[in-house]
Amino acid sequence: PILVLAPCHKNKDATVPDDPSPLLGVDETGSWSLPGLHGEAYAVLAEGNIPYVYAQDREDLARVAGFLVARDRFFMIDMIRRLAEGRVSELLGDAGLSADQESRGIGMTRVTDRYLSQFDADPEWGPVMDAYAAGVNAYVEQAKSGDLPAPSEYVTLAPVLGKVDPGELMIPFDRRDMAAVAATLTYNLGFETTDVGRAASWDLLPTLFAGAPLEQERTAGGLDDIWNRVEPGYP
Repeated sequence: PILVLAPCHKNKDATVPDDPSPLLGVDETGSWSLPGLHGEAYAVLAEGNIPYVYAQDREDLARVAGFLVARDRFFMIDMIRRLAEGRVSELLGDAGLSADQESRGIGMTRVTDRYLSQFDADPEWGPVMDAYAAGVNAYVEQAKSGDLPAPSEYVTLAPVLGKVDPGELMIPFDRRDMAAVAATLTYNLGFETTDVGRAASWDLLPTLFAGAPLEQERTAGGLDDIWNRVEPGYP
């Protein structure tokens, strides 16, 4: 199936892909108008509902990707940004307090602000992050208006949290939220997977065998035979 996404007010200077015919030969299952698109975009949904997006430029690609990810996984990306910002308890109360204390304690909000400063200083990536957030927010608006289903997690949570409308729990994204997503990914891919511990071990290596017999040989062996060998220990 193919989803066709078009700008609310089409830019007369924008063009569709040079040869969209292969895409247009796929059965169309839906279409939306997204504010801010420079031209038409197409999302081909492959096996497993995985979208392959074809767009005019990087900003349109980000906007469509934000819309599609939010449509399928808004609760997930909401929790990802809340984790870095230390705001899980804002939604889940006491159940999220320890996560907020940990993330603030290890400086994830500081990492978020450093990413934000990089986005602000980069004329290319700042607008891309804004476009992605705008795509997420386009889904939020359509979910709140009833044009698309609200996330099932919020439908379940709303009564528990005293809300009649699950849309009340859906807070729009901005550039800082995108920086928070990057901070959480950094945590998952680096800090949480022993990189910090390895860095600490590396700092100890020069003095690890200080004063021991055959100090130079032990130090060289520790580096060459153990630390720098990246092959698995067993076949």
